Amino acid sequence: MFMNDLQYIHGATETKLKAMKKTYSFWVYITTNPERSTLYIGMTNNLIRRLVEHYMQRGTSEHFTGRYYCYSLVWCEWHQYVF
Repeated sequence: MFMNDLQYIHGATETKLKAMKKTYSFWVYITTNPERSTLYIGMTNNLIRRLVEHYMQRGTSEHFTGRYYCYSLVWCEWHQYVF
């Protein structure tokens, strides 16, 4: 019984790994404030939407990017998988 459980778990893990072969889209990005004195590093699956959110949050103290006005994109890189 225990061996069957391990085989089931192994099979489920293989299924998850095979599912990872699908096309995914993740962005790692860095934004800064207008004075270029503060950096924010983030990850998202929709870069345009996220940058608009950062811009709309500017000046709000509830969010780091809003508090420090980090909405200018400095760098971004696309990745297919995240581990």
